[in-house]
Amino acid sequence: MRIRETYLDVCEQSGADPLSAERTRQLLNELCFLEIAGSRRGTGEGKGHYSQYTLLWDADIVLTLDT
Repeated sequence: MRIRETYLDVCEQSGADPLSAERTRQLLNELCFLEIAGSRRGTGEGKGHYSQYTLLWDADIVLTLDT
């Protein structure tokens, strides 16, 4: 499942306003730094690039964290 789509679903369910795609990317990079997520850069069709993020922790633990 795509992280952004899941995030938007959680925002909708909780009634929260979602962050921009750019801010979401910044926070994902912070999670990589904290070793909660991992990332891999890839090359799309043409000259584009993308980052693929992977959750390193169990999703149930992450969704139950209270900040």
